[in-house]
Amino acid sequence: MSKLPLRSLSLILSPYHVGLRNKGPGAGPAFLKTSGLDSALLSPLSAPRSLGLPLHEIEVEPVDDHEGEIGRSFEVGEGGLGCVWFDAHDDLNTPDTVMSGYFDSMPIAMLAGQCWEGLLGTVPGHQPMDLERLVHVGMRDVNDLERARVAEAGFDVIWGSTEKKVDFGDELGVVLQRKKLGSTMVHFDVDSLDASIGHANRFAAPGGLLREDIIGCFGEISGKAEPVSLTVASFDPSYEGAGNLASVAVEAIKVFLESLVKSGVLAKP
Repeated sequence: MSKLPLRSLSLILSPYHVGLRNKGPGAGPAFLKTSGLDSALLSPLSAPRSLGLPLHEIEVEPVDDHEGEIGRSFEVGEGGLGCVWFDAHDDLNTPDTVMSGYFDSMPIAMLAGQCWEGLLGTVPGHQPMDLERLVHVGMRDVNDLERARVAEAGFDVIWGSTEKKVDFGDELGVVLQRKKLGSTMVHFDVDSLDASIGHANRFAAPGGLLREDIIGCFGEISGKAEPVSLTVASFDPSYEGAGNLASVAVEAIKVFLESLVKSGVLAKP
């Protein structure tokens, strides 16, 4: 059931990666804040301030090697949500399929209740997501097993490509018009952006979204769904092009918020 309009914003920061503070992708939140995110949220002309919306900033408390990854992976624990997931990778691995054991490759499988069931049961309110309610945008860096698992799972994918120009915004709009997701969480893995902009992390890949693509996609989401959260993830500013990536990400976030105001998702208190 829709709970719109939303009348406040919460900025939740998790500056950890495998338990380390401000290391690797854990340094991403602070880098984004100093690269214009604070201004996009707090300046008098920003979308939130222009409406007089209260902004609550929360930092996740120190975590061990896994808890921070788990908490970030769920985004929102409420059942019945749709999801638009921007990522270069499938994120559908389980402990039985991934050779590296990398926890960050499993969040969609976790959302769907395909692994770590006991651990997921400790998260208040968490319910498995029906992957029919998920749309993946920008996937391209997958092996044969991962590609086969994605096909078997059956969720919609707008594939990235190095061989042809993909109109991510138009394709996403068509899918969202068909699916009518309603309340939707948005996951923006910065490595969904094309490696020509910069390397978001050590898994950056060509064939991804350009600046105009992510901005267009965010506009489609706010017009055809009811976004309730936006997660920005997997941004390690120690790699080449961090400033370019931060600029695109912050601009996209700003456009996202402005589109929520325009569509009535965000409204005056």
